[in-house]
Amino acid sequence: MFPCAPSPVIASFINQYDICAVPGLPCDDRFLKDKLEEYRAARVIFWSCGHPLFGVRRWQEIRQKQALPMAERLLVYQGSDRYMFKRAYYGQITPEQSWGLFERYLEMVDYWLGEYGNLVLVPLLLWVAPEFYPLPASLGQGAQREMILERYGGRRVDLSEIDGRDNRNFLDEQGHLSMRGYELLVGCLKRALPDSKTPNRE
Repeated sequence: MFPCAPSPVIASFINQYDICAVPGLPCDDRFLKDKLEEYRAARVIFWSCGHPLFGVRRWQEIRQKQALPMAERLLVYQGSDRYMFKRAYYGQITPEQSWGLFERYLEMVDYWLGEYGNLVLVPLLLWVAPEFYPLPASLGQGAQREMILERYGGRRVDLSEIDGRDNRNFLDEQGHLSMRGYELLVGCLKRALPDSKTPNRE
């Protein structure tokens, strides 16, 4: 998640916490369950909660599991199944499927928040996706983003400091966080800590 050669501000933060980064991690990935369980006793778990379309390549399996209990909907994803910001992945998906995946996203996020009272969402990708990963308007990305941000207002990190900046200040040409962007993110995470004090390593 954080750069290999971090600035002192970032290095100070990551040296105090366990960090796990899996690109494109879907909300129903069994690996996510394993990691959340591993950190169940932590004061706080910050979860960069991805995008509703993560896992789109497994749409048929996702749909087949929708009627099952939440704990039985989890899938084992391989790396190539997770990421979706390529036209080959989302180009054939219909609006109906997009909203189906969105419903699954809300249900899974609700489930995780209910299971882990110390879980706090970091909707970073939802913040930058409309600007750097413009999907077809028919997939409803804008409306879904606003619904997610409103729905989880009390259980997510306030990223307004990042959102209010000129994108060139905190994102690189690929839409990834720049060093300055990571520093801004660290500030947002620190302010979201339960006691807003310098943390001990979890």
